[in-house]
Amino acid sequence: MTRRLVLLCLLSAVSALPVRAQESGLLLGLHVNTDSGEPYQTFWIAPENGRVRVLLAGPDLIVPGKAGFWRTCLVDVSYEEDGGQYESDSIVAEPATPSRAHCENPARPAKESDGGYHCTSTDQTRILFVGPNAISTENSWEGDCGAHPSSATTINLTSLNQRDTIAYLGIADSVRRRTLRAASTAAAREEYADLGTVDSTSLDADGLPTGSSFSTNEQWGVKRAQGYWHAIGEASCTPIIGCMQVSTFPVPKFRAPQRLVGHDDLFPSFGSIRKVVSTARDAVSSPRRDLVVVVTNDSLLVFIPHGASLGVPVAQFPASGEIVMAQWATGRFVPIWTSKLRELIPSVRH
Repeated sequence: MTRRLVLLCLLSAVSALPVRAQESGLLLGLHVNTDSGEPYQTFWIAPENGRVRVLLAGPDLIVPGKAGFWRTCLVDVSYEEDGGQYESDSIVAEPATPSRAHCENPARPAKESDGGYHCTSTDQTRILFVGPNAISTENSWEGDCGAHPSSATTINLTSLNQRDTIAYLGIADSVRRRTLRAASTAAAREEYADLGTVDSTSLDADGLPTGSSFSTNEQWGVKRAQGYWHAIGEASCTPIIGCMQVSTFPVPKFRAPQRLVGHDDLFPSFGSIRKVVSTARDAVSSPRRDLVVVVTNDSLLVFIPHGASLGVPVAQFPASGEIVMAQWATGRFVPIWTSKLRELIPSVRH
C-alpha cells in the first residue's frame, strides 16, 4: 500500500468518527431587566435529547454548593421603631428544597401607625456575584435618623452560608494581596482624580488635606465586566460635606481569583463574539469550550462553537440582564444537575 493510500485511509477513518458531543451545562443567574417584580432569576442551559436549550427558568438564584443547591435572594424588610420608619433588603441564603419554590419575606409583627415618622432610613442591597463559596453585594444606605442626613455606599464579600466576611486580606497568596492593594489604589486615584486625593498626605498651609481626601478600605467585592469577573473596591472620604461618606469603585485590572468565582476563561474573546453578535452585552463559555452563552439586550443566545468560530445560535430565549452567577457542570454531572434542578426550577415550554 502506497504512502498516499495509507494517508487517505487514515483521513477517511478520522472523518468517520463521531463529532464530540456537547457535554456542558450552565447554571446562569441574572439580575434581570424586567418589571415582573423578580429581580433575580436562574436559567439552566444544557443538552437533552440531542438538543441544547434553556431547559429551566425561574425566580431567585439557585446556587450549587458542596452538599446540594442553595436558594439565594433578597427580601424586603420594613418596620417601625421609636417613631422611625426603617426599610431594608435582607439576604436569604438557605438550602433549596422542592417544598419552597420562592424566597419569602421574614415575618414581622404588624404595628399601627399614623405615618407621622420623625425620621426614615432606607438600606438597598444589590447582589453583584454569587457562587458556591461567596456572595458579593453592594449596599446603598441613606437616612435622617441620626444627627444629620447622611448616606453611604459599601460593599461586602461574605461566605454564602455562614455569612462570614471575606476580608481584603483574606486572599491567601501574598503576591495577589499586594497586587490587589496596588490595583485598588491605582483605580481609586483614577476614579476620584477630579474630586480629591487618594491615600495621600498632601496638606495645605494650615496642615489640612487639600480638597477631599479618599482612603481605600481593606474591603473588596466581585462584579461582572464584559466577559470576566473583576474586583471592586471601597473608599472612605472626608470631609463628608465634600463627598459621599463611603463610595465604591471598579478595579477592572484585578481579575477575581478563580477559586472564588469558578471557571472564568472566555473563548472566543468578547471582541470576537461582538463581531458576530453586535448587541452582545456579556458572554460566558464552558471549560470544555463546547458551549457559549451570549447575553444581548433582549435574549440569551446559545452557541455550540467549532474552535474559535461561534457559528449560528442553536437556541434563543427571551431574557436579559447582568450576570451575577455562572456555574458549570460537565460530563456525567450534567444529567445529574438536570434531574436535581427540575425539583427546584420550573421547566420551560418550547
